[in-house]
Amino acid sequence: MKTLNTVIIIIIFVSFLGCTEEFLVEPNLITEDQAYPDVISNNTAPTADYIDLADDGFQALVFYDSIMGVDGIASLSNGSLLVVQEWGNPGKCVFHIEKGHSFNINDAFSTIGNPFISPDDIIVNTDGTVYVADGQAQTVFKISKYGGAPVPLVTPLNTRASFNPYGLAIAPANYDGPNVDPGDIIIADNAYGTIEKAVWAVNPITGVTKIIAEGNVFTDGPILVDFALDGTLFVNQNTDSGSGRIVTLSANGTVSPFYGPIYTNPALAVNPITNEVFFKGANGAIYRIPLTGGTPQLFASNIGEFQDIAFNAQGTALYLCDRTKNQIIEITAISAIWENDIR
Repeated sequence: MKTLNTVIIIIIFVSFLGCTEEFLVEPNLITEDQAYPDVISNNTAPTADYIDLADDGFQALVFYDSIMGVDGIASLSNGSLLVVQEWGNPGKCVFHIEKGHSFNINDAFSTIGNPFISPDDIIVNTDGTVYVADGQAQTVFKISKYGGAPVPLVTPLNTRASFNPYGLAIAPANYDGPNVDPGDIIIADNAYGTIEKAVWAVNPITGVTKIIAEGNVFTDGPILVDFALDGTLFVNQNTDSGSGRIVTLSANGTVSPFYGPIYTNPALAVNPITNEVFFKGANGAIYRIPLTGGTPQLFASNIGEFQDIAFNAQGTALYLCDRTKNQIIEITAISAIWENDIR
């Protein structure tokens, strides 16, 4: 039954896209006059009623519908998103999407397919440059803020043969150490499960890489990374069997336990207002835990299979990619911003 349902979904989706020649369109380049222009839309996002929220002060909306295989999500200041498609139709690609819309091939922000193989995470730097980690391609790519073709920034040539990048973050001003500078791109390197697993810092201009921590200091392979306001770097580690833990990594390379074990594939985001750490739990659930640690509190459940979670810069919206429904979901407070819900 599962196989039949999958075939039906793919048939419907391909029918919606139309002929395969559409896949050859140029990416939707943002104009030189204004990168990421303000989004003006009269579309209303429907409620995602199937998601159960532990707090009735929040609501879940379908931000974008009918998109397959999304992994990484990055929020833009104008209210739109950049998302990276790991698998499905039309192919491996970054899309620039707007709230209340459904999939459109013209939302392509990067070229489709090569050099991407299986892109996993995406971030946007302060200058608008986009970075994508592709574990199977063993490469961190960069893309102009205007869109276009991905260009390699970090490869095994400037790291090592086991390089397997999954998660990305940007070092803030208060994260400065012997092998990392503010503004560096932080890379979670799973190293294909070998002892060479590491967290790297790379200068986004020169491409020079340095290791912050590596090897046996990590019980499991680093998969995802995110910063709190005080400069604490959280690392979500994971094993091939689907269990993992969250640790912190200081700028001098010290690893400290934070929470675990977690018996599911990882998803991690820190709310920039409340400083709470949000992570994926078993059975399609999201939990949150204070920066100081403690007992996780259920935030949302019944989501199905989902991947990356990400906040906007204001900390007022949490985004996730629901692969069961082929939707991008936005969770927001109904009548107050997140800072009024600090726990």
